Amino acid sequence: MKEYLKELSGDTFNAVVTDNIESIKEDWNATTRDSFYYDPRYLKVLEEKGPNKYQYFYCLLKRNGDPVAVYYFQKKQISLYEDFRLHTHSKNPIVKFFVWLQRQSFRLINQQLLVAGNVLLTGEYSFYYCQDCDTDTKTKISDFVFKSTCEYVKHKSGKKVSAILSKDFYVEEKFKVDDFYGSNFTKFKVQPDMVVSINQDWRSYDDYLAAVKSKYRVKFKKVAKRGGALEFRDLNVEDLESLNDEMYALYSKTADKASFSLFKLHPEYFLELKKIFGDDFIVRGVFLNGKMVAFFTIIINGKNADAHFLGYDVSLNSKHQIYFNVLLKLVEAAILQRAEYLNLSRTALEIKSSVGAEPYAMHIYLKHNTNFLNKLLPVILARIVPKEDWIQRVPFK
Repeated sequence: MKEYLKELSGDTFNAVVTDNIESIKEDWNATTRDSFYYDPRYLKVLEEKGPNKYQYFYCLLKRNGDPVAVYYFQKKQISLYEDFRLHTHSKNPIVKFFVWLQRQSFRLINQQLLVAGNVLLTGEYSFYYCQDCDTDTKTKISDFVFKSTCEYVKHKSGKKVSAILSKDFYVEEKFKVDDFYGSNFTKFKVQPDMVVSINQDWRSYDDYLAAVKSKYRVKFKKVAKRGGALEFRDLNVEDLESLNDEMYALYSKTADKASFSLFKLHPEYFLELKKIFGDDFIVRGVFLNGKMVAFFTIIINGKNADAHFLGYDVSLNSKHQIYFNVLLKLVEAAILQRAEYLNLSRTALEIKSSVGAEPYAMHIYLKHNTNFLNKLLPVILARIVPKEDWIQRVPFK
């Protein structure tokens, strides 16, 4: 733990930075908003069973001795050679050579990335102010916190932070917690958060079916019929202990399909969450002829049911419509939990919209600590950030 000081407009700000949530747990609890993802027990799970090769840092901000805000950070060394899965199915030796050459060039790119927020989640979990501060003060304080945390990271690891990424900020007011504050960051748009608003008059899955247009109702019933041989079963701690290897293998198969990923979960992540959070962490297994072929998880976070990680046997997906059936089961679970919203996060935007999820635009902010490269970021990001190309479906009447 280390403390940094800043005088601003007659106030003294103290940034207490640590890599152990237990050391500031009481002040952290008194300062943060009520959220599963700020709970020190969850943050401790990430410290012990979080993604491989990550470090975690916390900043408790005090004004004149009183806690005013918290900031949450994750750090990883970005290695494009490991994190970017570039391959080709071409049999052309020239194509294969250039792909190989490009992969070798990725070995040259290794950056120490400090993430303000949580790479496992979609949403605003980078900071929270429990006291009002004006925009100018928050900007100056955020710059102070970013600088202090970078110094602490170097103090602890001996490695200088190359870039800071602050995620994910809603554009619309409905889910916005706060705006982003910081100097010389480049803003860019990412895939939207996909959220199903759960009608509070719905008491069952049949109520949901009655609310959708007839063509979607027919489609959903066909999907359920294709998955008729699938058995869905809630799993407890004992189940997870015996099925942990199968679950992780299914998760890995699904995760490895992505061309780029910032993380890979720890093999015991799901088990640890279930042990600590019980009914607030739902794990549902999907079985075919007694064998697990998929699973999905839900975190109960206040009025939200948040779809967390899942995994499924890709080779069986088409025949049994596993993924589509999982989406429908997620909707049903959110209804039965009396949630107001089902958060389905990013990716697979069109199929998620077909079950009623609506897109909520989000921005991420990036800053490179080398001034020359930071000035180039707008040009670089304009070229590499993919454009959205999907059709939003509207199933409700």
